[in-house]
Amino acid sequence: MLDEFQRFRTVSADGSELKVERYMDVWTLLSDGRLPPSHSFLRDLEMAMADAEYAQTKVVRRGLFASGEVDATPAKPAREFPFQLSPYEAQELKTCIKLKESPVEIMGWNSEEIQQKMTTFRDRPTGWETDYSKLLAFVCGNLDEMYRETANRIADCDTDADIFHEITCRMSLIDVKRALGHRFKPEQIARLGNNHVAYPSFNRATFEKLIAVTCDGYLRDIAQLSTLKFLLAQSFTDAVYANAVFPSLGTRPLFSSIHTLLSAPLIHFTLWALEHGASAGDEVLITTEPGQQQLVAQWRELACRQTVTFALHGLKQRQDRDFKVLLAVHEAGHALVYTTLFGQPPREVKIHLASEPGGYNSYLPLLAKSARNVLDLVCGHLAGRADECLVFGKEASTTVGENDLQMATSLVASYVRHFGFGERLARTDVSAEPEDNVNTDIEQSNGQMECLLKAQYARANGVLLE
Repeated sequence: MLDEFQRFRTVSADGSELKVERYMDVWTLLSDGRLPPSHSFLRDLEMAMADAEYAQTKVVRRGLFASGEVDATPAKPAREFPFQLSPYEAQELKTCIKLKESPVEIMGWNSEEIQQKMTTFRDRPTGWETDYSKLLAFVCGNLDEMYRETANRIADCDTDADIFHEITCRMSLIDVKRALGHRFKPEQIARLGNNHVAYPSFNRATFEKLIAVTCDGYLRDIAQLSTLKFLLAQSFTDAVYANAVFPSLGTRPLFSSIHTLLSAPLIHFTLWALEHGASAGDEVLITTEPGQQQLVAQWRELACRQTVTFALHGLKQRQDRDFKVLLAVHEAGHALVYTTLFGQPPREVKIHLASEPGGYNSYLPLLAKSARNVLDLVCGHLAGRADECLVFGKEASTTVGENDLQMATSLVASYVRHFGFGERLARTDVSAEPEDNVNTDIEQSNGQMECLLKAQYARANGVLLE
């Protein structure tokens, strides 16, 4: 298994080739199924032995000169110890030239014995390579480029895990190849073959199963120590999911939160129950109180509370009633117009968010957009502002819809300038390169864009009134 394979990259982020001297044997292995010895190690070893031998020669010559036996220039101080392999070098030499002796025995060899073994190995070239062609090789790693739609949403704890799961389930072999192309050269990608397994992010059911299994492990451990039987209410597991699941980050944050929420409180509740007379086999129920940063242990008629931190709980509750009403009206406008125009509801509608100051609607992706689809989406984006004006009046409409206006404007610009759905067929764009074949007259399309935006805003208003 070759793990963390993304570290073997040979292409930089800008697409230029990286000079990589390490891991070259890995590419040879994947290509031919055979590994040559480490030539660099053997070369360095020979250099070290030559250096040691030369140093010894200088020591001898210096001694002869001092006794007057030869007439020579005094040598510089040199190492006066014989050459000896370190344990790591002995192990590497054993692997490289396929020695049967143990590293301890190899460490006792002098440079002449080592050189003889290396010469014998070189004289037998048919045995140089190690044949791994019968092995099954697994290449594992993280390809964030495959998961661009979700990988960068590291702070998103609001979108349901099922949404992330659905997005990542759409990945194909082509997505794998494209992502590999950001890290490796084409000839190397070819060596990785076509048998790829791309893992989607976990869905909600999987996270809930992980919560249940992990919590059960803590309960079993405390039961063995205390002989008490602890039970977790559904409110606790719901609170864990709401406060600990970041779909794009996998399981580690979840495990960390469960440990924080359960490890110390379980010990506290155990001591409390035993001090109040609980005996072997008694059941203690752990619940959470709505809106409170506390766990509650119930044994018979008694209760014990332990303060814990549900970090996202407070962030997901809109404390300002006016702001909550504003968001509800705004997001309801989007949802109602989208449902009417597309004949299906949004995937999600939320106003209680921790990762965003506002709310959002999540829509199903379209494989292709017709001209009508694009205008329907523009209408949907403008429906939040339209609904605010209908409910509160135009003067009380807010800046909550700023991002909606940006997306609507972008879509209308593409409608006119890129998709060819407006008055002109030519792609209209700004250009800095003489080779770009585009119509650079963007001024003429500005008026058409504004007319389309006003028409779709009026349309959204009409749908909401109806």
